[in-house]
Amino acid sequence: MTGLALTFLLLILVFAGIVASAISSGKKSTEISEQTVLEFRPGLSIPDRSIENPFAAFTDEAGFTSSLGLYDILRTLDRAKTDSRIKGIVLRPEFSGSGFATIAELRNKIMAFRKSGKFVYCYADVMTEQAFYLASACDSIFIHPSCEWMFDGLSANIVMYKGLLDKAGVEIEVFRAGKYKSAVEPFIQKQISAENREQTNLLVQTVFGQYIRDIAATRKIDSGTLASYAHTLAITDAATACSLRLADRRMPYDQFVELVGKKAGLKEPSKMKTVALADYAGSPTKEDKDYSRDKVAIVYASGEIGYGKSQEPDQITNENMAAALRKVREDKNVKAVVLRVNSPGGGSLASDIIAREIELTRKVKPVIASFGNVAASGGYYIACLADTIVCLPQTITGSIGVFGLFPNTGKLFREHMALAYESVGTGPNSDFGRPDGPMNAAQRQYIQAMVNRIYGDFISIVARGRNMDTAKVNALGQGRVWPGSEALRNGLADVNGGMEMALQLAADRAKLKNYRVVEYPEVKFSLSAFFGSMTDTDARMKAM
Repeated sequence: MTGLALTFLLLILVFAGIVASAISSGKKSTEISEQTVLEFRPGLSIPDRSIENPFAAFTDEAGFTSSLGLYDILRTLDRAKTDSRIKGIVLRPEFSGSGFATIAELRNKIMAFRKSGKFVYCYADVMTEQAFYLASACDSIFIHPSCEWMFDGLSANIVMYKGLLDKAGVEIEVFRAGKYKSAVEPFIQKQISAENREQTNLLVQTVFGQYIRDIAATRKIDSGTLASYAHTLAITDAATACSLRLADRRMPYDQFVELVGKKAGLKEPSKMKTVALADYAGSPTKEDKDYSRDKVAIVYASGEIGYGKSQEPDQITNENMAAALRKVREDKNVKAVVLRVNSPGGGSLASDIIAREIELTRKVKPVIASFGNVAASGGYYIACLADTIVCLPQTITGSIGVFGLFPNTGKLFREHMALAYESVGTGPNSDFGRPDGPMNAAQRQYIQAMVNRIYGDFISIVARGRNMDTAKVNALGQGRVWPGSEALRNGLADVNGGMEMALQLAADRAKLKNYRVVEYPEVKFSLSAFFGSMTDTDARMKAM
């Protein structure tokens, strides 16, 4: 027992030492010398908000910016544009796996950076669709002579579970409002419906069309020709990519380093070393000393929507969001709010509570909603009462509809697991929700009535927030998912743009010239953030 106690105490001390070391490492600022070249490695997925992770020093050895949020990346690129010490940027996009709306914002910022006269070169060993979309914003694209290039178009792949559930002896009862509400289909059908195929085809074609047009414009290739390269799998190797003008030159990395060193004006180009964008972001700036009493608050709504309270940065809960919104509403120095939404939806009750807080906040100060990759179902519900909705063409939004799933595991229990489920109740419906049998008619009617009521509330709140007739909202609803470009046309969104556009609109609405940005909800370090970053690192290693 004494040995176990001492071992446990030793483990606590070791862990405390690791944490202290990590925090100490994180506090060290990077010295930026003259003729510095930044290296930007986007990583597997870029969150909207930077993740406070004291273990980043251990998990980001390769310089990935996975812990640096989109807003901070955009702000850092702006800072580098006017910093005389920064001569250019090297983009390493190989592991870019973020959504196309996020990549579009980064892409636009890279093109804005280039207007400063500084160079942005891309170097890649591997090129995927997302990587190429980002790389196409650069001055030049350099690739390894054996670069593996995948350029085959976009697709949406849906796994249908119905056959597996049948074999397992599980029957799913579904209740929904909206013929396009397709999240339930994998559990009750072996093929997707015509409605789901219609909306998914529109999404894929719209995002791919924008993708082709944007790349064609920067690479100066006819868009039809570029699309044909994807359809015919024309890019078979690095040489072909260069001959078809998708890339500029093939060369080993050491030669690329020397080329960049010469471009940066170094006396010994071959000894050129880059500084990771994340390290540059953490270095002190003059702006750190500037102070403005007026504030614009970014309130992040990222992840699925659930009821209760959570410290996880990738989950939206009504208590966290309500507290954050009340805080910015009551802070007299916060003059406007940007609600940044990146959510596929979730619980209706939690969404309704959050929407109420948005409505109360809007009564006292401007609220601008900024949509990221996804703002659908509950994600749209919480944002539709904002003054203005900003989204990009690649954003997935809408999905104004409701569904509920209830499993019947009776056959699984009886035939496969030899389980007997007994219940003693006070009435015919007191065991409502037991998993081993079907619902009765009254229970089905009860659930469907609840779903219909929630859908009616959803329609009403969108009609009020968007100043639309309920009939029009119902026509746009039915659970249908829309690409951002269509949402801008049909009135579900207002302005084409990203986070910076939303911030500018918020400042303009509040008549602010000088202001500082504050971020909510307050995020505390959690072990899931640490283990999540470890998982990202492991995934990158496997991808290599």
